[in-house]
Formats: sequence, C-alpha cells, structure tokens
Amino acid sequence: MIALTGDPDAPGWNVIGRYDNECVAGKALPRPAPPGVLHPDRLSRFNRREPDPELPVQELLRDVADAQSAGDVSEALLASTQ
Repeated sequence: MIALTGDPDAPGWNVIGRYDNECVAGKALPRPAPPGVLHPDRLSRFNRREPDPELPVQELLRDVADAQSAGDVSEALLASTQ
C-alpha cells in the first residue's frame, strides 16, 4: 500500500509512505481532508450544486385552490415535487 498526497484533479502527487496493508496505513496516517477544504475558492468535481429553492407550502395551497380541473391540481403537485 502506497500513501499519496495531492489534489485528485492535478498532477504532482507525492508519496508519503509505504505500508503492508490498509489497516496499518489507516493507523499511521491522518484522516484525509474532505474535498474543498484545502482549496475552498476552487470548484471541485466532488462539490454538489445547490438544491433548487423549495416551493413554499402557501404557494402550493394557493395553486391547488385556484385549480379549475384535476389536471391543474396534478400540475401543481408535480411542480412542487420537482
């Protein structure tokens, strides 16, 4: 087992240790930093996009109350779950 340091998206990794197995390496090495901690200003392929804002419940209730047909109600419910 070889332990490396470096950014997964960049060249230039460094070997920081050689171990007989993963258990020994896990005990000897510090825990890895989560993606984005060391370079918070850079976007990482591991970052998730922000979720879309949720439709307020009052707006959903208004849309259901204003619906003229079952199709309008189903559209309002579908829009609130997407």
